[in-house]
Amino acid sequence: MIRPLRLFPLLLCLLLTGCNTAAAVGQRPIAVGFSCTAAGRYHGNEVAGKVERSSAGLLTLTLTKPDELNGLTMTWDGQTVTLDMLGLKWSLSPEKVPSAALGRRLLQALDAVVYTTADGVLTEDGRHKTTGELEGGITYTLYSDPETGALLSLEVPKEELYLTFADFTAV
Repeated sequence: MIRPLRLFPLLLCLLLTGCNTAAAVGQRPIAVGFSCTAAGRYHGNEVAGKVERSSAGLLTLTLTKPDELNGLTMTWDGQTVTLDMLGLKWSLSPEKVPSAALGRRLLQALDAVVYTTADGVLTEDGRHKTTGELEGGITYTLYSDPETGALLSLEVPKEELYLTFADFTAV
C-alpha cells in the first residue's frame, strides 16, 4: 500500500506545472494608448519617427527618416488619412492608401493585436511574442516586454519591415 505522503510531492508537481503555464505568457502588448519612437528598415530604406496611438483604428506617425520625408505626419482617424508636411495638408480615404504602406502596415499590426484572442508566447530571451496575419495573408511578429506590455519590435518579413520601438510611454 502506498502511503498518501509519498504521493503528495507528485501531486504538488502536477498542480504547480498546470498553474505555471498560464502565468508564463506575461502581459499582453500595449497596442493602444501609447507614444514611442520607432526606427528600422522598410523595403531597404532607413525609417524613423514618432508613433502615437490613443485607440484602435487611430494612429499618428511623424517621420524623421528618410531625410526627404523628415517632418511628414500621417494621421489615421478611422475615416480619413491626413498627410501633413510643411503646412500642406492632404486628406484621403484609407482605402486609397496602398496596403503595403508603412503607416498602414503598422496600423494593421497594432489593430490585429487589439482584436486577437491569442495570448502569445515567451521567447527564450524573455520577450513576449505575438504573431498574426494582416490583410492579404501577410504575417507579422510583434515583440513586447512581458512585464510592462511596452512594444519592443515589429517584423513583417514579406514587406521587409523591421522596426524597433524605444521611449515607450503608456498614456
